[in-house]
Amino acid sequence: MKRIFSFVCTLAVMLVVICSSAFAQSFPTDKGSKMILGGFAFSNAGGDLYEVDGDRMTSIQVNPSVSYFVIPGLALGGKFLLQYASQGKASMTTWGIGPQVMYFVGGNQPKSTVKGTTYPYLGAAFFYTRSTFKDEDGKDTISGTMISLGGGMLHMLSKTVGLFGEAGYQIDNMKPEDGDSASGNKFNIVAGFTFFLY
Repeated sequence: MKRIFSFVCTLAVMLVVICSSAFAQSFPTDKGSKMILGGFAFSNAGGDLYEVDGDRMTSIQVNPSVSYFVIPGLALGGKFLLQYASQGKASMTTWGIGPQVMYFVGGNQPKSTVKGTTYPYLGAAFFYTRSTFKDEDGKDTISGTMISLGGGMLHMLSKTVGLFGEAGYQIDNMKPEDGDSASGNKFNIVAGFTFFLY
């Protein structure tokens, strides 16, 4: 019973601290605001360039992040990555985690009305990744790194919720457990929702 009481008290104190700091800011990108972002990308490629034995290449990517505005307009945080790609009987699942920085142009000044405001932004993230590749011959584990650079537009649907679209450039470096490292790059289009606590 004492443990439950202690847990409830600790939880209550944490909620008070979070709520008191959450309402101390006057606009979404103000210093001290928190941002939760959920991005999603999907592709299904075919034709002579991407198909192998008539099998199209399908890729799904989810990359949520949590950030904190250290100064108005500039947010630092952590970003997560889950990516799944398949083609015929082969598939690869990739997990990643790493730091992120985002800068919102014009985000250092309060707006007269938050709803309807559009913020251009630039962002960069670095991931440590681990991938599992499966095909008819078995399974292989691949470690690597990923650098993601991008820019986009965030449109505020309300005082706390925004819709964003982003174009990005990604640099991958992977090394199988048995084999040499390989690198590559690609362009991404990502869309999703952003939630602010302030």
